[in-house]
Amino acid sequence: MTAGTKNHPQAWYTVALGIGLTQRAYGGTAVGRWNAIREINSSDSAATGDALIVGNGTSDTARSNALRVSYSGDVYMLKAAQSSGADYAEFIKPWADDNPNNKDRVGYFVTIRNGLMCKANAGDYIAGITSGNP
Repeated sequence: MTAGTKNHPQAWYTVALGIGLTQRAYGGTAVGRWNAIREINSSDSAATGDALIVGNGTSDTARSNALRVSYSGDVYMLKAAQSSGADYAEFIKPWADDNPNNKDRVGYFVTIRNGLMCKANAGDYIAGITSGNP
C-alpha cells in the first residue's frame, strides 16, 4: 500500500506513506521522506530487516533515516532519545503518611490512594517505583 508520491513498496504487505520512500522488508512500514534504502531479501516472510523506517532525507540523491526499528527489536536513531523530564513525581502529592521519620523510600513499588502516594501491597495497582533521581 502506498500514499503520497514517488513511493516504492517492494515486498509483500508493505506500506509506504510520504514521499520518495522505499521499503523492502516483508510487512514493513516506511513513513516520512526519502529514506535510506537497505538491501534485504524482500520475499522473506520470516520478517527480517526493518519493521519501521522514518525517512528524513531531502531528495532522491540525499536519502537518510531519522529512525529504524528492526524486526529483531533493535532501534536506531540519528540522535539520542530525548525526554521531557516529566514523570509521575510532578503529579503526585507527598507520601500519605508525610514520611515523618524522613525514611529513605527509594525503590518502593507505589500506588495512589485518595490522591496520595503509598507503598503498594500485593494486589494493588502499581503506579510506579520511587527513584532517587527522578
